[in-house]
Amino acid sequence: MNTSVNPTSLSIRDSISDAAIQSGNPYAMAIGAATKVLDAIGDATGFHLDDIDKTAGNRAGVNGGAMFLNNAMNALPGMSITMATFGSGKTGEAIDLNDAGSSVAAAYSGSQNDINASQKLAGKRTLFGIGTGKMNDFIQNANSQVSIINEIGRTNALAKKSDYGTNLAQQNLNRYAGTNYQTYAIGKNGMKIMSRKELQDILATRKLQKGGIIGTDTSILPEGALHARLNHLQDTNPDLEDTTRKGIPVLDAKGNQVAEVEKEELVLRLEITKKLEELMKDGSEDAMIEAGKILTYELIKNTQDNTGQITEEV
Repeated sequence: MNTSVNPTSLSIRDSISDAAIQSGNPYAMAIGAATKVLDAIGDATGFHLDDIDKTAGNRAGVNGGAMFLNNAMNALPGMSITMATFGSGKTGEAIDLNDAGSSVAAAYSGSQNDINASQKLAGKRTLFGIGTGKMNDFIQNANSQVSIINEIGRTNALAKKSDYGTNLAQQNLNRYAGTNYQTYAIGKNGMKIMSRKELQDILATRKLQKGGIIGTDTSILPEGALHARLNHLQDTNPDLEDTTRKGIPVLDAKGNQVAEVEKEELVLRLEITKKLEELMKDGSEDAMIEAGKILTYELIKNTQDNTGQITEEV
């Protein structure tokens, strides 16, 4: 029996068909037998409408009346496979946490609830595509969160597997010598947490590419030229003729170059950098998890992504 249809709907559907078959009315008996065959075919092939889980659907913002209508069709004999044939839409697939991601998922309960809901909404065929758009957007967002949490879990697992004595020595150095983690690569594309001086230089920027301003209320993934490529800024703005001809120059309010950033290089805002530095000096596992929470939220909710890496790749 197909478990994607609510057992209550299946019971009602079968009861109606059985009642028609046992009615003694030849027409009702024929209809009951025919719908019984259709439903058996739908159950065997999986080609039918699927019930939408109410709690998961509400979390994705699907209209309650639309869910009721979709689910009601599964309680009517022969209607589920018939409506799936003549008009239906299907949601996409959801990815799940791997072992590494599962080990830290408890720290991200909000994201975990979204991920669990997306699993219940994935691969569902609905009446006339009811709620499919909202559910697919919800599933895609949950998949992005899965990828990030899996990467955090992988990084955390690698840290735990490191030599214990060396780990203790490093933690001691972090506490008393002020060493930070800026030599550690994190994230899918080798992002790193910058020093305060580097970040202050970048946040002093007033011009980027054709004169854009880096906002200080959000972190940013800049677009532009790689260090190995000419940026041609002098061709678009003659005032920039004294800046570097490669990469992305960072200028102060007076137009003097103070730094150079790389395309797709994460630039964190000062407030977040300070918080992460404090947690790094702590060096405990709880501090590492808290840093992961902060960085995850910043990436998903408060990063100006000019490159599409977060929405398309992560």
